[in-house]
Amino acid sequence: MLKYIFIILLIPQVSLGGELRGYMAGEISVFRQAPQYAGQQGTINTAFLLQPEYIKEQGKNLFTVKPFLRLDKNDSQKSHVDMRELSWNYFADDWEFMAGIGKVYWGVVESRHLVDIINQTDTLETIDGEEKLGQPLIQIATLQDWGTIRFFAMPYFREREYGGVKSRLRTSKIIDTDSAKFESPLNERAPDFAIRYTHYIGDIDIGLANFYGTSREPLFQSGTNKAGQSVWIPYYQRINQTSIDVQLTTEGWLWKLEGITVSGQGERFNAVSGGVEYTLYQLFDSEADLGLIAEYHRDDRGRNAPITQFDNDSFIATRLAFNNADDTQILAGMFIDNNTSEHTFSIEASTRLTDKWKVELEATVFAGSFTGTSGFAQKDDFAILRLSRYF
Repeated sequence: MLKYIFIILLIPQVSLGGELRGYMAGEISVFRQAPQYAGQQGTINTAFLLQPEYIKEQGKNLFTVKPFLRLDKNDSQKSHVDMRELSWNYFADDWEFMAGIGKVYWGVVESRHLVDIINQTDTLETIDGEEKLGQPLIQIATLQDWGTIRFFAMPYFREREYGGVKSRLRTSKIIDTDSAKFESPLNERAPDFAIRYTHYIGDIDIGLANFYGTSREPLFQSGTNKAGQSVWIPYYQRINQTSIDVQLTTEGWLWKLEGITVSGQGERFNAVSGGVEYTLYQLFDSEADLGLIAEYHRDDRGRNAPITQFDNDSFIATRLAFNNADDTQILAGMFIDNNTSEHTFSIEASTRLTDKWKVELEATVFAGSFTGTSGFAQKDDFAILRLSRYF
């Protein structure tokens, strides 16, 4: 199957020109303990990943094709294919146009992407919200001296996917995505709209946005599947979210703030994430830089809104960038739930072995009393080692 995927991707490069690049990777996941729920896979799993990218520039036009594939050895629910990007961009002097499937990122805070709402989270890939599914959309932007305004129209909503019976890092009851419900009678075809303004004033970068459409986060309702089993059923509500993100850059300091106010999920609620990052350059007269990060999250949503793990949480971390030829980096951090004794420790490290090969390590440990929202993961401490080959 992979051979045919490569042939399909090579056709446009041969016939139309352009550049083909990307990576393939082998991944091994190790869980420290045996699973706590019946049917979950064991402690070791392997997977194969493939993400090619075809890019062609022609005058003021840019064409991008970026599919993604995961083949999981033990968990077929996590094996999936997604079109991350399939887009046409047109760039003029003071305006831009984009149509197709794209990825849009908003926000400045390291540990929680509070204002980021255009793309759906790919929960089959990561638990930290970093990976996103491609979103069908049309985007028009006007670039002026007083700032940039972007308009978004999204004709189709993408549901969030969840692991099945075999998956680790899942709740005791399975989330039945086949039975998902929507507040809108148009279901996933209800259109979404957004507008965003960005500008800078001296050392301050600011973003203001408003989104109206289907929430990317579902509310879970208890139900029964076709087999008569008790399951969670996702329910997607229509919301109106207004947001702000601000970053101040001064010498070695980055001051960051994100805030949202949301209606449509019970009573209007507000959430804020913010913090500071300070960088020590050329640590001990070396080429390495050390970043120190401290952030705080507060969220006052009620019971009629999707559950959150960031109602009253702190995050501290350190980032070490060696600034060497191999681009070696280490990020180690800890989440602290200020309402319980739960702590989550994580580390991410990566380095290039050669120009074509890269190795990455990711590990997470859950610790504490497990009385809060992450109790389902108390036996799911894990480490992932990935070896990637770029082309």
